[in-house]
Order: sequence, then structure tokens, then C-alpha cells
Amino acid sequence: MSVSIDNYIKSPEILTSQEFKDKNFWVDPKNYWMPVDFKPKTRKQKLVFELWRPFISSKEIKFAGFEYWSNVLEGGRSLDAHKDRDEKLFEDTGENAHPLVGSVYYPIIDAVVGGQLMIYKDGLEAEPTETIPPAQNRIVFFEAGRLWHKVAPVISGTRAHFAVNVWEKEPYGVGKEGGMLLEN
Repeated sequence: MSVSIDNYIKSPEILTSQEFKDKNFWVDPKNYWMPVDFKPKTRKQKLVFELWRPFISSKEIKFAGFEYWSNVLEGGRSLDAHKDRDEKLFEDTGENAHPLVGSVYYPIIDAVVGGQLMIYKDGLEAEPTETIPPAQNRIVFFEAGRLWHKVAPVISGTRAHFAVNVWEKEPYGVGKEGGMLLEN
């Protein structure tokens, strides 16, 4: 169903960088696109490659690239139940296209109560199949485009997350107004 790995990033250089520890760095809910063969330049682009390095180097899975975004939840905020999809394609055509697999990485967890990732195997009518609490330097890999998921309200504290989806082919919404942005 999902794979959760604690203490995922080992590099002290990444973990102790000023940007990495600054919650304002993670407040950016825009979605970005990066082709798999792109040379990463920004801190977030480099983090995508750090998080997905085992999959990139294995060459077992063929894919076009990564969609990524980050955000911070505090003060009762949550995320409603959804399946990840190409939102611009759906908006323009009503069609759905979903990523192969996704991940949620937690760079900052500060005295958080709540904010669990809840994954549903059998639809929203059932209880969540998995409830995964956020933890500093934890990553969760799961089928974000196939499985319903949501985030429980953050009662107190801070929960920063960095989400990355892997797409088999470049999504329709890349570069279109209201779609995924190309970050150079």
C-alpha cells in the first residue's frame, strides 16, 4: 500500500541548510514540473533528485518527470480527500490523468498534533486503511493518483511537507496558464 521510511535523507549538508529549516521556504503551493533528464538548479529541484535517487538510478521504471510542490499546515488547516491528477487537463476537458506514484516528505515537524496522512484503499466510505503521522525526515511513497488520501487537521504545531509525483508522460497542464509551472 504505502512505504514509509524514517531518517530518509542522510546528508548533513541538506538537513542543516538554512533554507531547509525555514518554514517560509516551504510555503509555495504552486505545482512545478521537472523532466527526468533536467539538470536540477534550485534547492527544491535538487531535493526531488535526492528523494527519488534510487528510482532514477535503477532505470527499472520509465517515466517522463516530476511534479512537485510544498506547503505548510498549521492552525487547524487540513487537506480534503482527493486523488492526485493533472488538474488543468480535468479543468479543460473533464478527463483524468494520474501520476504513477507519489511521495510526501516532511522536512519540518514542530510540536505537531494532528496532521496525519490518511490513505483509503476502498474509497472514502470505509475507514482509512492507513494513518501515517508526520515525522521529521520521514518520506511516504504511495499511489497518490489511484488512492484517495487526505490530511487530518493540524490541531497545533507546524507540519511542512514536500510532495513529489512521478509521471509516465508529461502532463497536459505543463506550461499552460493555471497548470504546472516550469521552474528554470
